[in-house]
Amino acid sequence: MANLASDTIGPAWWCGKTFLVSQLALAVLLVSSSVSQATRIPGMGDIPNGFFFTTEMDLIKITMPMPRGETEAAPLAVFNLPRAYIYLTSHHSEKQVVELPSEIEADTIFIVLTYPAGEPYSVALARLNESFVAARRNGNTDLKSPSTQLRSVLTEGAISTSKPVAYDSAIFHPRDYEPYIGDYGTLKRHDTLGTSEVYFGKPGDLIRKIRCYRTPENAKPNFFCDYYTVLSSHVMAKVSFVDFRVNGGIRFAEERVRAFKQTVCRHMQCD
Repeated sequence: MANLASDTIGPAWWCGKTFLVSQLALAVLLVSSSVSQATRIPGMGDIPNGFFFTTEMDLIKITMPMPRGETEAAPLAVFNLPRAYIYLTSHHSEKQVVELPSEIEADTIFIVLTYPAGEPYSVALARLNESFVAARRNGNTDLKSPSTQLRSVLTEGAISTSKPVAYDSAIFHPRDYEPYIGDYGTLKRHDTLGTSEVYFGKPGDLIRKIRCYRTPENAKPNFFCDYYTVLSSHVMAKVSFVDFRVNGGIRFAEERVRAFKQTVCRHMQCD
């Protein structure tokens, strides 16, 4: 699996699509067992190699090592994260190990949570499933599925090491084929082959870069963009949630990213 700095990492299976789960039984199965036995997370999309999806909150010790070839042996980050947040890592999938070990080493950790409290998505989904089943039992057939209800607050994150240091990563600068096309508030707006747009912030900004997979004219409220932020000198995150351009603008995006960082930085050392 590639490093985040390649600008291609992370779960983008739902980009440009809206995934609605029509079978409640699948959702109940996924959140009621300690590990998943499928390739689809409700409300997110397909993960062919399998994934971890549990409501268990025991801590996983995560070590993010120095890139290979470096002379220093000290890891770039070591932290503990509740198991329920993690659904994939760069070194672990459900096809490789049935259950995530209590201590792991990985370059990238994929997590999923909800806004604003930072609750693991699996926990929030399990709770909604219970109320959904009760409502259906009482004859209420108008409710949206739990995953659809959570779509607007769903937040995915790819936490990854960066070389060189995160603050100076090349990912925060436009490429030759991404011409500048104007400002968007405080952000610099760049085109990407006419099918998507990239917005760049400044050093020190909470959000250094945003990539949206539709032009503003074709933006949809439930479609996702990727928001890049720095966690520490060697660790960054790609945070994915609904399109800021049709959900409240840059302040909306900053609020969501800030909430993500508050949750993550309770468990790891951030700058």
